[in-house]
Amino acid sequence: CLLPTLFGVALAAYGEMNFNPLGAFLCGLGCFFAALKAVLSNKFLTGSYKLHPFDLLNRVAPLAFLELLPLSLFSGEARRLSDEWQNHLNVP
Repeated sequence: CLLPTLFGVALAAYGEMNFNPLGAFLCGLGCFFAALKAVLSNKFLTGSYKLHPFDLLNRVAPLAFLELLPLSLFSGEARRLSDEWQNHLNVP
């Protein structure tokens, strides 16, 4: 079921002029982690834990924030967001 999708993505990426193997690897890694998140969410919502969806969100969101904060600082996204916020506040 997943193989036709993977084949289509590979076919589309192969002809890309700016193809980057690292980007393809990161895309595949992101797909893997998205699938893992779906499986684990299902386990926590219906398994022996039987968490309410808001309880699961309450437990996962702070961890996601702590994981993404260093990445946003390293990539410069936090600085750009701060600059945009300052520009927005200074507009008369």
